[in-house]
Amino acid sequence: MVVVAHRLATVQNADVIFVLGEGGKLLEKGTHGQLLKNKGVYWNMVCLILRNYQAVYKVSDANVEQCHSQALDR
Repeated sequence: MVVVAHRLATVQNADVIFVLGEGGKLLEKGTHGQLLKNKGVYWNMVCLILRNYQAVYKVSDANVEQCHSQALDR
């Protein structure tokens, strides 16, 4: 099955995540944890999501860091 998604919650438990760029070029692939450890495009997207969450919900840096470290553990 193939799922195309923009929400982190939808893709983080997938067996394999494919990160595509312009023209459908494959930029990265792996599990949520592998892609976070690589600190590439996917990691940057996760960081942006967490920063936006922090801004919208007015949570502290510590809470965002805790969330990010939990994401790395998956």
